[in-house]
Amino acid sequence: MISEKTALGRHAEADRIYKAALWFAVCAGVLMTVLLYAAAPYFADSILNPQAALPIQAIAPALLLFPLI
Repeated sequence: MISEKTALGRHAEADRIYKAALWFAVCAGVLMTVLLYAAAPYFADSILNPQAALPIQAIAPALLLFPLI
């Protein structure tokens, strides 16, 4: 969508779409990070390995950066 608007010369629209997508990615990343961190013990129990909760919580912050890539 951004490349289409840029090709048509609608740079303001392309900028608006980019900013909206970036905000969505940031909000989704924060939400998923919090959910994964909070639900890590449940996920670990579901795979019958309660000791996996800490490693799952350790990788949860990666979800903050992934949507921005």
